Amino acid sequence: MMVHSFDPDDAGFEDYARFAVAMGKHDAAPTRVVGPVMTRDGIAVYLGWTADRPGNEGYSIVDGRKSDAEFFEI
Repeated sequence: MMVHSFDPDDAGFEDYARFAVAMGKHDAAPTRVVGPVMTRDGIAVYLGWTADRPGNEGYSIVDGRKSDAEFFEI
């Protein structure tokens, strides 16, 4: 399950993090995929949060990938 935020203030991230905790994942963070969470049917579900930002302002390169982690205080 991927949440794609278009809000510059990242409204809703706290709700997403609470959902991840309810699913048993306490390590949810922006730009990170966590999981798997196994469903009752044995399906592996992964959770992730990503956000769009105008241009490249504020982005950094982490492990060779563009990251917006610097926008978040976790």
